[in-house]
Amino acid sequence: MKKPTIWDAVSGVTHVAADGLRRPDLGRIAPGAKADLISVGVSGLLVGTGALPPEPLKNLLYAHGLSVRNVMTDGNFQIMDGELVVDDQDNVTRRGGQAVQKIWGLFEDEDWFKPTAR
Repeated sequence: MKKPTIWDAVSGVTHVAADGLRRPDLGRIAPGAKADLISVGVSGLLVGTGALPPEPLKNLLYAHGLSVRNVMTDGNFQIMDGELVVDDQDNVTRRGGQAVQKIWGLFEDEDWFKPTAR
């Protein structure tokens, strides 16, 4: 059995997954493929050391949402330089909070937050 590498992990979440869905337009950078791309900072605070490591992809293990620098879907930027550019961030945050509060209310109605006996 082959020892998995970070490249195996990246392949598994890109073109291998797309191939499993029979979607040759996803999971790869190629003519005719969707232009869905992200970039993640792997050398900054809490993720890296301040310098680019010999194998930068391994630092993805420590990355988080604030590490995302750019997001492009279908050729259009959604996030650029770490900032939301498709809508007002405060508006999106407010609407998201309202949606979550509605879901929490449904959970409360079903006693999901009620402490259970041990």
